[in-house]
Amino acid sequence: MISTQDLTGTTPVKPSRRKNFSGALLVSALLLSSGCGGGGGGGSENPGGDDGGVDTCGSWPTFHSLDDLSGNSGVLAVATLDKCNIVIAGYEGSTSVGQVEGNSRGFVRRVQLADSGVQSVWHYVVDTNGSDAINTLSLNGNELRFTGYVSGALPGQASAGKKDVVVGRLSLDGDTLAVAQLGNERPNTPLRWLSAASGEQLLVGNDEVHVPTNFVERWEDPWIAGITAAVDTFTLDWLNNLDSAEGDHFGAAVLADYTLVLGLNSGGGASAGISLQGRNLTGDLHWYQHISASPYDAIADIQLQADGTLLALGSTYLSLDGSAQGNADYFLLQVEPGTGLVTGINQFGSSRLDWAKVLLIDSHSQRRVVLGEESANGSAPWSLAMTVLDSSGNTLSVERKLWGSSTGVAGGTLSGADLFAVGSYRPEGQRETGYVYYRRLPG
Repeated sequence: MISTQDLTGTTPVKPSRRKNFSGALLVSALLLSSGCGGGGGGGSENPGGDDGGVDTCGSWPTFHSLDDLSGNSGVLAVATLDKCNIVIAGYEGSTSVGQVEGNSRGFVRRVQLADSGVQSVWHYVVDTNGSDAINTLSLNGNELRFTGYVSGALPGQASAGKKDVVVGRLSLDGDTLAVAQLGNERPNTPLRWLSAASGEQLLVGNDEVHVPTNFVERWEDPWIAGITAAVDTFTLDWLNNLDSAEGDHFGAAVLADYTLVLGLNSGGGASAGISLQGRNLTGDLHWYQHISASPYDAIADIQLQADGTLLALGSTYLSLDGSAQGNADYFLLQVEPGTGLVTGINQFGSSRLDWAKVLLIDSHSQRRVVLGEESANGSAPWSLAMTVLDSSGNTLSVERKLWGSSTGVAGGTLSGADLFAVGSYRPEGQRETGYVYYRRLPG
């Protein structure tokens, strides 16, 4: 049975790109702190060991607007610490709607639910004299890992080029454990930071278009890099850049044992459209699977299932399984990570334009949650859309949410039945503002 709440969403915020580097470390952050009770230490169930704090903080509001952030802001990533504490990351102070521009700042913020409502525990800032953002965030034991990018030099460091990658580790109290600025002359933006069971650390990212003076030297290019973590910094070990003639970029990346599986989106040439590829931990190509020749299609996310297979989420204007709904549809591909063999295709959506962003999998029931942006005709208003499917791919529910004149989604996380989605929305006649959306999945 499908239940639909029809509202509406934001112009999509397209991911930024990144490329080659040689390392330059940075040690910098502005840390603001305000005291709050509860929370504390480490795992997803009860980091602080304070069951009373975790059990009595109440219910998260459905929608929380980050009105205190300056300029145009967006939340790009979220991680759950426990039932009362989440951490969000993104940018603030941008001069443009939907873009990281001007003298913007990247931020990581711990947010806590308490008797007095939702409040900030600490606010970590990455700030240069250029355009800065934090775009990924994950909980790794008793610390947080993030990636971002800066277009200026952090204190005590020299800028390598148009944009540099920032990688960092923070304690759950917001203290800096390690930070490094890595880059070359091209505009480099990260997509994922992945860790292999054998200890290898990989960065996956993309270069934006490189215009050194008055000509385009390189179009968008994806890359893979190996890094080594030191006590308080990181160093670059190697970099593998595709250096293709056409503009293309990685849209998704995941590690399945020792195979790096990547979703490639290409705008032209023989590889136009979308494809999957498997590479080893040094970046060498192991297998390649072309999915669609449409340059307008895209792979947005890849997740590992409990049975060891992969689910790749994306959007297509074609009919991949003979069941096109109209405009762009969502699709889920089931893929064998060792060979790239596609063992199942599920295309679904509506007559609207359905643009995939995030795939979440419930570890207990194996339900799939698809977060996307939807529009009636490909223009504003856009809505945040949440589609829940069972483990066989049958649609259980569809909900659409519109805040302000348009609403976009950039990231999400699922902890048990607690779902948090983040992005930005456009209040009527105001600047774009970051938000956190909470939903408890039924059943």
